[in-house]
Amino acid sequence: MIAVLSSLVISLALALLCLAIPRRFQRVSTWQVAVVFAAGLALWILGAAFSLGWYPWTNVADFVVAVGAGMLLGRAIPARFWPFFIFLLVMSSLDVAQILLSATHATHSAAQSTNLPADELYANFFLRLPWGKYSIGPFDLLMLAAIGAYWSRQGGRLFVAFVGMAIGFIAAYGILYADRGLTLPLIPFLMLGWLCSIGIARSRSDRSPAAGSGARSGTISKIRQEGQ
Repeated sequence: MIAVLSSLVISLALALLCLAIPRRFQRVSTWQVAVVFAAGLALWILGAAFSLGWYPWTNVADFVVAVGAGMLLGRAIPARFWPFFIFLLVMSSLDVAQILLSATHATHSAAQSTNLPADELYANFFLRLPWGKYSIGPFDLLMLAAIGAYWSRQGGRLFVAFVGMAIGFIAAYGILYADRGLTLPLIPFLMLGWLCSIGIARSRSDRSPAAGSGARSGTISKIRQEGQ
């Protein structure tokens, strides 16, 4: 129970951070984001190539690469309902396929160990905890950052975006708690959370934070029109 709850709390904290960063650096140009992403990717490649298992610094490379790529993707995809929904649907399908293809591999021994080889450290955001380990895939962090960039471009509220992601994570961890041996693809639950955020924004007729500014108002009316 403690392991599941602690993993949920860490996931929610990472989700909030990934959602907030694109908003915080909204005015940073795309090429500057690309430079930071390229620098992180170079460090990631060098570390993985030379098997430099410098935990916890491997998490810094994983996080910078994932969030940088997510911000670039979130800026490249039109900030409209259907293009972003199709993007999430495709990524969810790929995530499910990856889980199904890897289902035949033995993972129980790895799951019981709190130590990972260097290549695995670079393939996961990994934390050693007193009661076990926590790990989340870089593509999951990428998707969170892309969703954060979507909401930032829409002018939507961070609270609404985070509540939706919280619903998705709680649903995923609820299933994992019911069946401890189950391996779940996370991206479909992130898509569920995104759809919940859209629903919450519509139901509250939410507007941009600068409600008095005509340039940034009408966010939800746009979402409503695009969702029809």
